Amino acid sequence: MSLTCEHLAREIIDAGRAHERRTATDRGL
Repeated sequence: MSLTCEHLAREIIDAGRAHERRTATDRGL
């Protein structure tokens, strides 16, 4: 099982978006 840079970057971006969404929800935005 090998991870490509593109796949890894996509996972990081998705995680970042999920984190931003959670933070915005916590702030009630």
